[in-house]
Amino acid sequence: MTAPAARTGLFPIGPTAPRQFAPGSPERAATTAALAEVRAAGYDVPNLIGSQEVRTGRTAPVVTPHDHGTRIGQVHYASQPDVAAAIDAALAASSWWARLPWEERVAPFLRAADMLEYGPWRDRLNAATMLELSKTTYQADIDAACETVDFSRGRCRACGTSSSTGRWRASSSRSRRSTSPA
Repeated sequence: MTAPAARTGLFPIGPTAPRQFAPGSPERAATTAALAEVRAAGYDVPNLIGSQEVRTGRTAPVVTPHDHGTRIGQVHYASQPDVAAAIDAALAASSWWARLPWEERVAPFLRAADMLEYGPWRDRLNAATMLELSKTTYQADIDAACETVDFSRGRCRACGTSSSTGRWRASSSRSRRSTSPA
């Protein structure tokens, strides 16, 4: 794993600072370039079942809400068998995942948070948020990048302190499926 257990003692204190995007700043230039990249990408978003990408051919366009003529990609609909297969794959992976020490489970999330805060993915996420949700640059940075980084790190911190074994508390985890009858 890329983040050893010692990494857990280095959680940043406080919220992720938003960028200012001043005219002529590197942040503004990077966002402008990311907007052009996202507009031109023509994303084809498949269903991910296990580790397999599934393209059904039944698609819906991804358009900007402020200009429905601007299409930035398409997303594939899943069939009922696809949904069942995805649930089965997730359940199979969950038993393996649950056996890992909590430090190994949080490592990819901490790495993703670091990459999002300091790498080019922040610019791409902000650009996609601006186009898909009609946000301003500053709103996109706060609502998407900063909150995603803070949430990821906060949940990792909660995992390490939630119990002596580092397992998620059932009351705080939305990933648990209810087995009680309705």
